[in-house]
Amino acid sequence: MNILIIVPYNVYEAKHGNAIRVRAMMETLLKNGNKISLLMYDLPNAGNLSEIAGVKIYMKQVKFRIPVMAALLRLFFRASTYDLLCAKMEPFAGFKELVKDIIHEDDIDIVQCENIWTVSPLIPVIAEIHKPIVVTTHDVWSDRFRQLYDYQKVPGVISRRLLRSISEIEARALKVCDFYICVSDEDRRRLLEMGTDPSKLGVIANGVDTKKIRPVGKVQWLARELKIGDEDMVLFFPGSEMFQNKKAVEDILRGVLPKLDSRFKIVFAGTICNHLAKLNLPDSVILAGYLDDLSPLYGLVDIVILPITIGSGTKLKTVEAMAAGKPIITTPLGAIGLENDDKEYIVIKEDIEAYPDTIVELTSDKDLRWIIGKRGREISLKYDWSILMGKYIDIYKAISLTSREKIQCLQYE
Repeated sequence: MNILIIVPYNVYEAKHGNAIRVRAMMETLLKNGNKISLLMYDLPNAGNLSEIAGVKIYMKQVKFRIPVMAALLRLFFRASTYDLLCAKMEPFAGFKELVKDIIHEDDIDIVQCENIWTVSPLIPVIAEIHKPIVVTTHDVWSDRFRQLYDYQKVPGVISRRLLRSISEIEARALKVCDFYICVSDEDRRRLLEMGTDPSKLGVIANGVDTKKIRPVGKVQWLARELKIGDEDMVLFFPGSEMFQNKKAVEDILRGVLPKLDSRFKIVFAGTICNHLAKLNLPDSVILAGYLDDLSPLYGLVDIVILPITIGSGTKLKTVEAMAAGKPIITTPLGAIGLENDDKEYIVIKEDIEAYPDTIVELTSDKDLRWIIGKRGREISLKYDWSILMGKYIDIYKAISLTSREKIQCLQYE
């Protein structure tokens, strides 16, 4: 099959979980003999592109006025609106014409949209392109922005107006495509509540590369570099600069670390370190920055703590920690997307105030940490990207067959 994937960022440069998923999906599609046309749009100077066999790349810069308007709205009202503006406008001049040209010239079979808000600019030409459209929602867009505006303390009148616009765009987009892929059962339930056709909804959880993220021993050079001693008890939080991660690290710094004794150190990794570097941090905090391979770092830590209290979708960091064989303390939200039986070997605490005591208890029982980590590794194997992303191919085949049957029915009417 020839698949057009529409991504609202440079998928080769982005560090967040959505981009990791898209790269894993593309890798699986290519390994199974499919060809990809990749249409990306992003801010100017969004980084370099990688040439990959089987991928035809189209990269466009968003209209200049979109980031300018987004910056002004953020300055005056504290509101993030980039996604909304891209959805309300054509993200770049000639968007609809280019999509039609790609579909014709590259003989596209399936259009794969990443994020529900990428659908809106397509709506005027859906009737013309005559191709099945599949959307990975990644989250419930209106729910995410409701939480984001609350976190940003956007004035009520502005927040209500923006959320109304987001909800209207989301509702239209949820009516026009052939299939919607959620990353958790919870997200699917929310989309059902919003009136989405249940026959058009499926779930493919987020996953992990279990060959890359795996249990490893202590890497001495990294321990020396990060100034971690054998006597230290090391906590770990990895993540991007998404608002839910900012909220989590704020809870750690305010509600967890001050209640732990000097034995404990916490390592933060990922682009969240850019946010933390601006703060006045205690000596017990170590910023490892962004690392392509977290396995050596997982080898140094004793417990992964993920006090996620806002956000939606499966947490990549949860299944990654399981793949690394590490015990995890998280919230119910941090375990979303996992099957209920798979949550048995995760310590789930809803109240952040319970974290310090839970950390101390788990620290004192090395055997329990080992058992939890071993079982977590075993469970993570079924969340390997190669298994999960193969489900996209099954969906594409089913939808293509359905589309051909629809065309045949129309021809015989």
